[in-house]
Amino acid sequence: MEYDRQIARLLHDEHVNTLAVLDRFDGVLRKFRKTPPNDMAAEPDLTRALRDVESLIASEISGHFDFEEQELFPRLAAFGDGMMGELLTEEHRTLRNTGGQLASDCADLLSGDFDTSEWARFRRDAADFAEIMTGHIQKEEMGLLMALEAMLDEDTDQELTMAYSASR
Repeated sequence: MEYDRQIARLLHDEHVNTLAVLDRFDGVLRKFRKTPPNDMAAEPDLTRALRDVESLIASEISGHFDFEEQELFPRLAAFGDGMMGELLTEEHRTLRNTGGQLASDCADLLSGDFDTSEWARFRRDAADFAEIMTGHIQKEEMGLLMALEAMLDEDTDQELTMAYSASR
């Protein structure tokens, strides 16, 4: 989809990046279905995937979600679609909780301070986070970004784009 509004394009690009990171993470985790690797240093793909997911969670949760909740959802409500903002905010809460635990587990794995008996839970949590995030992105792509296209004028779009870029 091509977007006319800059803020919609920025958010879309982040969605594409998020999906790519989660897809790579899933691919790497498939190599270790039952148990984690014995030596993380010998698994650079896993190490990179863990760092990428940890960074993604920090970026998405602290920046992307906060911006949407503070800047976009109130505008969406004023435009007449407050229910969409409420639904997405509730999903943000869920993603903050599951993402926080997943980021903590990634950090523990990277530092070697991970109880291998928790591997099955970690894989489940990673799959849950990816599933919820993917569904959330789909809702934003089909709902929020389309609404931004309809409700923003060029000046507001530019203001939001500058504010979002400065916050990153």
